[in-house]
Amino acid sequence: MRTTGLKLPTLAMLLLPALLLLAVAACSETSEGPSAAGDMPAAAAESAEREAPTADTIEVSNAGAGLETWGGALDPLAVVAAQGVVLNRIYTELLPSIVHIDTYRRVTTASPGGLPFSTSPDVGPVGPQALPDRFVLGEGSGFVWSDDGHIVTSYHVVADADRLTVTFHDGAVVEAELLGGDPDSDLAVLRLTEPKTDLGAARLGDSAAVEVGQLVAAIGSPFGREFTLTSGIISAAGRSLPAGNLGFSLAGVLQTDAAINPGSSGGPLLDMYGNVIGINARIASSSGVSAGVGFAVPINAAKVIIPSLMREGEYAYSWLGIRGTLVTPAVADEMSLPSDTRGVLVVEAIEDGPANGAGMRGVSGADSLDGDIIVAIDGNVVEAMDDIIAYLLEETAPGETVSLKIIRDGSENTLDLELVLGTRPRSDPLAP
Repeated sequence: MRTTGLKLPTLAMLLLPALLLLAVAACSETSEGPSAAGDMPAAAAESAEREAPTADTIEVSNAGAGLETWGGALDPLAVVAAQGVVLNRIYTELLPSIVHIDTYRRVTTASPGGLPFSTSPDVGPVGPQALPDRFVLGEGSGFVWSDDGHIVTSYHVVADADRLTVTFHDGAVVEAELLGGDPDSDLAVLRLTEPKTDLGAARLGDSAAVEVGQLVAAIGSPFGREFTLTSGIISAAGRSLPAGNLGFSLAGVLQTDAAINPGSSGGPLLDMYGNVIGINARIASSSGVSAGVGFAVPINAAKVIIPSLMREGEYAYSWLGIRGTLVTPAVADEMSLPSDTRGVLVVEAIEDGPANGAGMRGVSGADSLDGDIIVAIDGNVVEAMDDIIAYLLEETAPGETVSLKIIRDGSENTLDLELVLGTRPRSDPLAP
């Protein structure tokens, strides 16, 4: 089964687009241009007279837009090389935090395929046929979450494994156990069964601050090639993907064109400062290999879910108990509402769910658009279902009370509806 801090010199943090423009502009000056300070605007003359600052005094914002320029040409080759310097230093700094995960799933002797396997430490993970069982091998990636031996990876990598080993960049191989997993977010936590003293936890970033076009890097084990670095950009943010098998969704998913391939699942998606902003999980591909569209679970979701997996072995999601859809201008017009009305139309208030118990109304028939429209939750504006999903995950817990502002029977009829959140039904069919 193949499944899919950082102290950098500031010059190395220059993003290519801004600097290339500067380089082209500087190199395109001709002898016919301004020849003296008197021919320049005052601000330009002042800039030209300043001594060029050293690399570590250039001020650059996270997006590269705050570059302080000075007179003189920039070397285009040096600008291009800067990205390689950044990526190499990210790789070097993060390597002790990255792991390759091998999984072993036991199959019966009557099952075709599989490899002979021995659990004897004298033989190694795969050795002479000391046992009648055979094992199907799988692999994935992960990273160190905490210095006490917790490893984060994708749930689908380890869900059905009977044995797990974690390989570090220094060649050390350590047995691990599945501490907890959540199929809805596709996150899992492993715990090393033996201590490793030189663990270094990866530093976590803020996925809410990620912007489209931002440069990113991924480290993992595509096709079993351990500790491989790929790079690209954030090609979309705020995606919503199906979660589990009960129709739920995971919001805030990051989309990247950095190559994500089978074996990359569970590895970190990193910003240019080496912060983990996502956990690589899926690809969109008809061939099963990278087609330039990969998806990563946002690290802000992991910050909420992982601690619970470490404590309880599972995560309990807050549950509103509705099925809803986006209110588009066409839907608003059909409901005789102002065309700029935004919110979530409640298609169904699920029987025995919290919303149904609180009196929320879904649509009355297949051809009807007469359900309640949720426009705010606890004072936070709701424009799409993802807004509700993200708020419930990041700000609430089962048993807490939330207040919903809804539109019912026309734009002039708004009301506040309070309800106690339930616990989302489990998606994992193997779970108790």
